[in-house]
Amino acid sequence: MVETTVRPNSDNVSDASGIVLDDTTLNRRHAVDLCKQYMPLLSVLRMNGIPVLPISRQRPGESRKPGPARRYYVHLFQQHLLCLLRAETPSVWLHRQAESRESLRFSQTIHLPDDPEQKQVQQLAVRSLYAAGLDYGAVYLGAYSPNRIRVLDVHPTPLGDRNLLLPLYREACERYRQQQIEEEHTRPEVVLGADPEYALRDPSGQIGIASRFLPKRGMVGCDAARLRDAPLSREHPLVELRPDPSDDPDVLFAHIRHALHKAANMITDRSLEWIAGGMPFPEYPIGGHIHFSGVSFSFQLVRALDTYLTLPLALVEDPGCRERRPRYGFLGDFRLQPYGGFEYRTPPSWLVTPIVTRGVLSLAKLIAANYRQLRQQPLGDPRVQRAYYTGDAARLRPIVEQLWGELVWLPQYDRFRQALDPLFDYLWSETVWPADKDFRSAWDLPSALNKRRKA
Repeated sequence: MVETTVRPNSDNVSDASGIVLDDTTLNRRHAVDLCKQYMPLLSVLRMNGIPVLPISRQRPGESRKPGPARRYYVHLFQQHLLCLLRAETPSVWLHRQAESRESLRFSQTIHLPDDPEQKQVQQLAVRSLYAAGLDYGAVYLGAYSPNRIRVLDVHPTPLGDRNLLLPLYREACERYRQQQIEEEHTRPEVVLGADPEYALRDPSGQIGIASRFLPKRGMVGCDAARLRDAPLSREHPLVELRPDPSDDPDVLFAHIRHALHKAANMITDRSLEWIAGGMPFPEYPIGGHIHFSGVSFSFQLVRALDTYLTLPLALVEDPGCRERRPRYGFLGDFRLQPYGGFEYRTPPSWLVTPIVTRGVLSLAKLIAANYRQLRQQPLGDPRVQRAYYTGDAARLRPIVEQLWGELVWLPQYDRFRQALDPLFDYLWSETVWPADKDFRSAWDLPSALNKRRKA
């Protein structure tokens, strides 16, 4: 059994775990400071779409509200689960700085990846650790049911039996350090893939049905999302492209163009318009997911993608992109893949124009190949996060200018200049990308050309 207090005094929450490597793996000071401030911490988590529940002090004479049936401490190093502690003993909820010494008794439990409650607990814990700006720490959660989990707190230090926990943290840190050293020496080529989505719009302005023309699988297929008003139907409205990956973003761009031409031949109803962006129809968010392999996953890489890719795109995003967040498009949205790489899921569908598509792919490659050299961390400021979630382009513009100023000095920038200079010129134009327009015309697709000739 591992005994730990329910709420440690916030003054004791510090970066004093004894885990010291270098500035790429240490918990950043601004993140540690955020964890000392309970309500601002919860505000940041909530802003990132994470369900939270403040722990409140029970007042004299007040009836006790039912608490979570189970409580968890999830110890993590980035996305890696180090230790899972669980308590089921009923207890009074305590304030973060409560004077009571009452404690819960947590026992180490075997991680069951197929258990629905544990799966959601771990997913929320990883999201919370990332949103708090930490690389390692303990996330405290309460489970009312397998489908109703709430985050109660995030700590930048191992809480509990340090004889048990510190060796786990140190081992994880050492593995990460060795991974970074090995990758720095070998410098593997980053391979990019993508599965951007788009929607179809019929002449009446309603959403079209992709599955009437496309199979589920293949280079051009329909996304798994079903019709919202007929969830049991077999009709799928969204188109998803699955081009072959490449280590050259321009080759991947050519594969996407080829997939779009193939889609033009398969979607035979020429009256249907093709719409990209963030949320072309209410409750139908679409994304421009980018896949990475040949480079190890890390929070540091995802934070660089959030900063140097997602923030610039926010300058030209349509209102649907803001409506898509934070359930979709939240910062740090990733999914590990069985092939060993990962999928970065935060951006909306960037198929709106070829300039944006080619630029996004080249920028993703530049960032992934050089993320260790990129130093700016504006998203450590909750006010910048809020500007992203609310689409405050005026607030983000000077920040993006500084980011771009750093990118152009990278030695590899010249390799991608023909794609990146037009992208940033577009970003500085202060226009909103044409998410409400049929993007076939911008891509000179045959169906769009035929439509113009008939007109």
